[in-house]
Amino acid sequence: MKRFLLSLSVLSFVGICAVGQNQMDLTSKVMLHRAKMAEKVLPQKSRIKMLQSKQDFPVAKQPMLALVKLHDGETVETLSQDGFEAKGLRGGFAVVTCSPDDAQRLAEHKSVRKCEFNRRRSFCMDKAREISGVNTLHAGIDLPQTFTGKGVVAGIVDGGFDPNHINFKDAEGNSRFKYFATVDVNPSGTGVRVTPYTTNELVNFTTDNNNETHGTHTLGIMAGSYMGEALVGTYDKATDKASCGQANNPYYGVAYNSTLYASSGASYDAMIAYAVDGILEHRWYNDHYAPVVVNISLGGSLGPHDGSGALTQFLDTVAKTDGAIFCLASGNEGDIPISYNKTFTADDNSFATFIRPFQYIDMRYGIVELYSNTADDFDVSVIIYNKARKKVARTFPLNNKEGQIQYICSDASYKQNESDIVDATFAKAYNGYVGIGGMLDSESGRFCVAIDYYVVNSDENPADDNTTEAQYTLGFLVTGKDGQRIDCFCDGSYTAFDSYGYDGYVNGMYNGSISDIATGHSSIVVGAYNSKEWAGSIYGKPIGYDGYYKEGEVTEYSSYATLVDGRNLPHLVAPGNLIVSSMSTPYIKNPANNVSDQITSAKYNDGKRDNYFYPMMGTSMASPFVAGTVALMLEADPTLTFDQVRKILMNTATMDDAVNKINDPVQIGAGKLNSLAALKEVLNQNTGGIKDVINPDNRLLFTPTGHRSFNVYLAGATKMNVALHSMSGMNVLKTTANGNEVGIDASSLAPGVYVLTVNGGNPQKIMIK
Repeated sequence: MKRFLLSLSVLSFVGICAVGQNQMDLTSKVMLHRAKMAEKVLPQKSRIKMLQSKQDFPVAKQPMLALVKLHDGETVETLSQDGFEAKGLRGGFAVVTCSPDDAQRLAEHKSVRKCEFNRRRSFCMDKAREISGVNTLHAGIDLPQTFTGKGVVAGIVDGGFDPNHINFKDAEGNSRFKYFATVDVNPSGTGVRVTPYTTNELVNFTTDNNNETHGTHTLGIMAGSYMGEALVGTYDKATDKASCGQANNPYYGVAYNSTLYASSGASYDAMIAYAVDGILEHRWYNDHYAPVVVNISLGGSLGPHDGSGALTQFLDTVAKTDGAIFCLASGNEGDIPISYNKTFTADDNSFATFIRPFQYIDMRYGIVELYSNTADDFDVSVIIYNKARKKVARTFPLNNKEGQIQYICSDASYKQNESDIVDATFAKAYNGYVGIGGMLDSESGRFCVAIDYYVVNSDENPADDNTTEAQYTLGFLVTGKDGQRIDCFCDGSYTAFDSYGYDGYVNGMYNGSISDIATGHSSIVVGAYNSKEWAGSIYGKPIGYDGYYKEGEVTEYSSYATLVDGRNLPHLVAPGNLIVSSMSTPYIKNPANNVSDQITSAKYNDGKRDNYFYPMMGTSMASPFVAGTVALMLEADPTLTFDQVRKILMNTATMDDAVNKINDPVQIGAGKLNSLAALKEVLNQNTGGIKDVINPDNRLLFTPTGHRSFNVYLAGATKMNVALHSMSGMNVLKTTANGNEVGIDASSLAPGVYVLTVNGGNPQKIMIK
């Protein structure tokens, strides 16, 4: 088993909040501050909350992970000359790890154009195949052939994989993975570790994380293949009858004949980019001509939401250079008011709101980012509001617009820099800190402000819940210019925006909740709708949410946004609520997760282990359903570009009365995924019966001469040796002729995709209908 280690030498320390070039954005500076703060001994109340926050707060000595965009013409070699070790990625990007003390020097390196640190992303978590028309595609009803994803690479970046699940094996019990690798941080803290597994090594692999099953579930939706007998639980809503018995497993995926490529464990932007790069690199070596679709059911609200983030730029770049088609989950914050935007006028040039906790009633932990629609700056003040007196008790204005973050602290233990201040009024309300800073973001050309907060109600300011009204609360005031638009985004982990009903303060919005990494220009963004309300279980009882998620309607948590450039996301919605798919056995067997196998929907013992299937919900589940559909489309026509795929999916999406029961039509996108209609449209566009897919040599020409015949012409050739191979490599047709042209009669071949070679080279994919 090969291990690749990415590390950095220790470099001289530069103050992490010092004013420098704009390669490091404000959120990265916040992440560096948090990494340094983790080394401090915090008061007992803070440590308790830190533990409750599931270790979202960084731990001491945790390395910083940077996704770097290099200046044109620069390579990672220019970094190594100055003592850095980095991994170069496609499109002029690189992944670098370093200690917090090394971060500023990396960001200010002459070769670095943009540097983003520690962008952590979270997971966006039968009947669906039927209502989308996938079952018809699998059966090939009224179609020239069956469509199952054969010859297409189904790639995925996720976590919580059980790669030995029966859902990822072929009929002979062999693994369908051609590439599987884990991406994590080296235990020594020296860098990113990538561990690829051979087929033999994968047999003994258990899981990358026995506290998670997300990747096992999403890949099962996209490409799970087990259709054999299992113990299956069913529930008929019409008769209210639940049962359990032996039956063929109905919980397999969309592209069940596709080739599997997976990178597991990636959770930071830098690691996601690293994982995508690995999938595309190995796809090139193993399946050079195979079309590829990659699902990423990860997301987060931090970022400019305009496509200028480092990861969105990376995905856009490799979509163009490698022909990869990316499907991304829209996010699960569509029912949380974590966004706000306003365009100012001369008479109305300000707004104010409060930061409301919704996870822990006495802790506010998160980041608020504010962006102008232009390079023009604006003013922001953090406020401490006295509810009893209904007035602002203390104001902390934005004092620096050149990239330095100033922190207001409850006591000296939170100070890191001379510019940080300790304030008595702040301490009366909270234990912790709030930081505020602004700068022009050179990549997006927009002025931005970041507010970093980690506060716990003080003993003098008891918890703000339904029974006790805290005297003080935290908020901010924004003032701008006539015609200026300000977009605000809260990270949505523990807090949202709220007016608390006070005059002069605004509530947050749901429109704007889209995941930032889904705002690129070359990804298909997917929201969720409720494909069903109930699922069966092997316990013989139904699993569901009585009356809460109405069947056919858009799921209320499905994120959406109208971006500053006018684009509406998601592009469409797909089945995502209560989708049954493969479940990680190590996850179920881990007592810490407290999951009974009796509430699973299906179970199969293959003689070596138990394999489970279980319902989950989220845009995480909707995105791989679309990705699987894309794989079927690429099987039908491997020449499809991203633009063509997205256009077809949106043009064939369907609207109905149920999906229209929503307050904001932006949440629906173009409508519900219709896999069957999309595939038929692909076939309708290929009326010639044969289509050139990859033709890097313009000396090679194809000319259709009939429904299933064509001429092959190669300029300069004196003899033609032409061969057709199936996608599995079998030679199915061969012909030889003198000169530079030869006719091919393919009438005896089954419809499908073939690889054509001329004189042993010039391999091309063609489709014969």
